[in-house]
Amino acid sequence: MANKNFTILDLIISLRDMGFAMASITVTIREQSDEAYDVVMAFNILCYIKEDDKVIQRIYELLKPGGVFISATDCLGDKMKLMNVLMSVCSKLRLIPFMKFYKIGDLEENIKRNGFKILETQNLHHGMPNYFIAAMK
Repeated sequence: MANKNFTILDLIISLRDMGFAMASITVTIREQSDEAYDVVMAFNILCYIKEDDKVIQRIYELLKPGGVFISATDCLGDKMKLMNVLMSVCSKLRLIPFMKFYKIGDLEENIKRNGFKILETQNLHHGMPNYFIAAMK
């Protein structure tokens, strides 16, 4: 059996100061050479990243030609308008982490704009949309 190497992108959530009063998210992408991976997976983190375009572009760079990016992302921009307003206010008050209110079409466009070809999509939860995308470099 051939050796398999795995690298994990850690999403670290820390609640500090006054319990839940301060929420922060840190995403660390280790320095790796371009075209190092066959698959990159990002589950339920893209909506918490302010500069998501840069992260998606870096994922593209990290994938080998024909490599696959697999993601599931909350897309609350199309639904739950009142909840979105409340969550946006809580985020600005730093009671919860930053959150991007993606629309499904915007998320797909962002991934395509960064060079990916979308292979498969599926809405995993219709009430509170969590959108699965598999895309190829």
